[in-house]
Amino acid sequence: MSVRGAGGSCHSFGEAVDAHGAIRNGNHPEQGAIGMSIDELVERGLPTPDFIKIDVEGNEDSVLDGATKTLRRYHPAVLIEVEARHRARPMQECFERLRRLGYAGSWLDVERKRHPVTEFDVTKQQEPFDPHDPRYINMFLFEHRDLS
Repeated sequence: MSVRGAGGSCHSFGEAVDAHGAIRNGNHPEQGAIGMSIDELVERGLPTPDFIKIDVEGNEDSVLDGATKTLRRYHPAVLIEVEARHRARPMQECFERLRRLGYAGSWLDVERKRHPVTEFDVTKQQEPFDPHDPRYINMFLFEHRDLS
């Protein structure tokens, strides 16, 4: 979680960074954080989620790695922010991974018309626009298809 305004915090795993992503120089107080996957939380007795929101700036694959059992067994809806500018791998790989788990994805255009992720084209829905432009598409809803 991070709040980048005054008094905000940034929790990261790996290299110590400040709330703006800069390497810490040792002048910032340390704050501990425990990291657990969604699967671990569910295994420890957390109620199974009906809905999961993922907004992790390019680390979507890591979150999905730690949620695969939960997604496969309980089928919560997933709202995921995915941006090509933050990912080392193509966005479609993330979409395909959820599809293989039985999910169908969609996104809304600026007129609130719903489109399947198969119609998403990063060269048309992200690259031409600034991320603050309402035409910039980065939120995708995945719902499990009932195959029974």
